[in-house]
Amino acid sequence: MAAFASEPWFAAAISAYRRSASVASDADADAVVRDEAPLLFADWTHRKDELAGWLATLHGFASPMRGAGVQQTPWDLRARLSEVHAPALVITGTKDCLTPPVRADELIHAIPGAQLAVLPNSGHLGHIEEPAAFAAAIARFARRL
Repeated sequence: MAAFASEPWFAAAISAYRRSASVASDADADAVVRDEAPLLFADWTHRKDELAGWLATLHGFASPMRGAGVQQTPWDLRARLSEVHAPALVITGTKDCLTPPVRADELIHAIPGAQLAVLPNSGHLGHIEEPAAFAAAIARFARRL
């Protein structure tokens, strides 16, 4: 996330990210998701007008953001990745702050036979930022199956 620190939207996005665990309603969750969305893109600053329609469709849900109670299955399942015995493709972008290339590398080393595709001009949403490169990565992977 430090790569975005000089961007004009960064302070608001980080503030939203920090308040995500304490949202009170789905409406609050909507606001958090929309405010933190710039963190998901490699170049939100130059594409925000293009992505405005997409952003307006986003919705958040308070319960998962708050943890949905003590009985919820933990999100961190890295210890169980070695149990995956199916073809796996991990796609990340060079500016993905949720699953950066270093984390994607951990995933492919934990999942037997997993493959990695890194999109050079994407953040976390490569299917939106680089749809042709995203589709090509999937096609290459599928041809190897």
